[in-house]
Amino acid sequence: SEHAGFLEGALVAGLYPFLVAFGMGGPIFLATFAVYTATGMDYLYFPFMAVYGMCIEGVALAYIIKSKSAAERQVGIVALTSQALGAVSEPTIYGILFKSRICLIVEVIASAIGGFYIGLTHTAMINLTVSVPIVGPFIMYSGHTTANMVNGCIGVALAFVLGFVGTMVFYKGNEKG
Repeated sequence: SEHAGFLEGALVAGLYPFLVAFGMGGPIFLATFAVYTATGMDYLYFPFMAVYGMCIEGVALAYIIKSKSAAERQVGIVALTSQALGAVSEPTIYGILFKSRICLIVEVIASAIGGFYIGLTHTAMINLTVSVPIVGPFIMYSGHTTANMVNGCIGVALAFVLGFVGTMVFYKGNEKG
């Protein structure tokens, strides 16, 4: 289907850290990549992967700010830079999300909201640039329609802001969260 829908968007984006943790991110990526190479766009997976990636950047940034110890801040810095510069989310998953229930809950809800928006607006990934440092999740929506680009940017920015604000509000700066 060309349109993923808001429910799929919320589920895929919100539950993405579990897909990665259980080894399903790669196989789904490869299957979706085959569809992308045949059609030149993807509505089903890549847009939500970008939402998740920007959300965990927001969570990691707030985690750095709120952490009380140098060791926690160092974990946050590694997590943020690995995601922002290489789209590698495992440091955030294992170093922050799976150690802090609050950060995990914030990430799931914030990513689900961003994914909901992307699915609701039927936004497609046009350029496979999710791994391009910092700007990749935004430019991946360019090249189709202006609405697609604008809605993609809104979706990933929404996830980033909600992840950041949610972590700033609810995370108390201790590893047990």
